[in-house]
Amino acid sequence: GAGEAGFRYRTSSSDQWNDVPPSAVKVEGTAVSALLEGLQPGTEYVYRICAGTEEGPEVTFTTEQALQMPNMSFDAWNTTGGVVYPNATQADPWWDSGNTGARLGGKTPTSQETSFLAVSGEGKSAARLETVNAIIAMAGGNVFSGHFGSVQGLGAEVFFGRPFETRPLRLTGYYSYAPKAIDNVKPPQNVTLPFDRNTIGGRMDRCHIFVYVTAWDGPYRVNTTEHRYLDINDPGVIGYGELIDSVGTGGQYRQFSIDIKYRDNRKPTYCAVVAVASQYADFFTGGIGSLMYVDEFAFDYDGIPVWEE
Repeated sequence: GAGEAGFRYRTSSSDQWNDVPPSAVKVEGTAVSALLEGLQPGTEYVYRICAGTEEGPEVTFTTEQALQMPNMSFDAWNTTGGVVYPNATQADPWWDSGNTGARLGGKTPTSQETSFLAVSGEGKSAARLETVNAIIAMAGGNVFSGHFGSVQGLGAEVFFGRPFETRPLRLTGYYSYAPKAIDNVKPPQNVTLPFDRNTIGGRMDRCHIFVYVTAWDGPYRVNTTEHRYLDINDPGVIGYGELIDSVGTGGQYRQFSIDIKYRDNRKPTYCAVVAVASQYADFFTGGIGSLMYVDEFAFDYDGIPVWEE
C-alpha cells in the first residue's frame, strides 16, 4: 500500500520495534534517510524501511563504543626531567606538547593552569597555551595526543595520534583565547604556505583546535625541517573537524562543539586531537603572547556519522 516512507528500529536483543518520528526522516528523490539520536553505545540494532503496510528487509548496524581518551579534562600533569607534561605519569603518556623543544630557549609554552578553569572543583586543572619567543625560534603553545620526537635544527620532529578505534561524532569542551597581532613571520623559504607571507604580518593571530580520525598504521610523523606537515588530504584521514578563532573570547571560557565529518566508513586506528595558540606555529608565524586555555574536552557519540559527499 502507498504511504509515507519511514523507519522502524529495535535493539537486536528486543522484539519491540520503535517508530522513527516523521520529523527525523528525510526524503530526497528515491533516497530515504533518518537521523537516530539517543541510541545506546556499543549496541547492535536492527532497522527496516516501511511505507504503509509494506516493510523492507531487516538491516543490522552496531553503534560505536562511547570511548574517551585519557586526561581529556587536562587535570593530570607531571614534570619529568624538567619538562612539564599533560599526563599523570610519563610511564604511559597520551598527551604531549612542544615544551621539550622550547625548553632549549628556557621557555614553557604549555603549562598547568589551576586557577582559571572552565569547571571548578577539587583537583581540577586546565591547559595554558602561550605563543612565546624561545630565542632559537617562535614556539606556539600546544597540546596534542601523540609525542614530541626531537628538535631538528630550527624545527622539530613530532608524532601525531594515539591508537583509537572508534568514530566520535563531535569533540566538545571549553576554550579561552586572547590573540595578539601576528608579529613573527619567519616561515621556511622553499615551502608552500597556507597563507601569504607578505600580507599576514599585523593580522590577528588565530587559535586552532582540530581532530583527525584516521586509518594510519602508526603515529603521523611531522618534521618541520624536512617541510613535512600534517595534511588534511592525507589518504589515511577518515574524519576531520576544526575550530578557528581570530577574535578571542573576551577573557572568558567559551563552550564549543566541533562536528567531525567523515569521508568514508573505514575502521579507524588512530586519533589526533590538537589545540594550538597560533594556527601557523609550524611555520614560525604567529603573535608573541597569544594566549589560549583549553579545558574539559570530551567526545560525543550521540547520532550516526555524517558522510561528507
